[in-house]
Amino acid sequence: MIKRCPAALLLVAMLCMAVVQGCGGGDRAEKAGKSGPVVDLPEETSPDTSLPAPPFVQEQFVNRRTINFVSSEPPNNALLTAPPGYVTIRFSKGLGAGCFINVKREGFEVTTGPVAIASDNLSMTVPVAAGVTGNYKVTYAAYFFSGYYEEGSFGFSVNVQ
Repeated sequence: MIKRCPAALLLVAMLCMAVVQGCGGGDRAEKAGKSGPVVDLPEETSPDTSLPAPPFVQEQFVNRRTINFVSSEPPNNALLTAPPGYVTIRFSKGLGAGCFINVKREGFEVTTGPVAIASDNLSMTVPVAAGVTGNYKVTYAAYFFSGYYEEGSFGFSVNVQ
């Protein structure tokens, strides 16, 4: 009969464990590192690898004012801390049909409705959704009763905290 040797039994037990764990590799050994004891670690969560948002930089717009342009709200290159609900442009001559205002942020239209001409025909207004921090470019065309029209542009910035 074969004699039982405690050292041989220990060696066989260690070999069996190594085979079961993939020769010392295994997930638990990786979590514990290459050296040191194998410890059960809590489930790891993925680290936040998202980059912080870049700081806001206000763009300086060229104000392409037309001959009959009087003012705008918001004014050119205004830095607003609260989003405007409307963009309004005032003129020195009466406006006719066909006028428009386009407001865009990063190339995307943010106007939310049609242009409205005031009852005195000297200003036009358009509702906008400018509630996101960014630079907004305004382009417009003003058509006058005489058949003459003007095109212009300006911009404003919103920095919502």
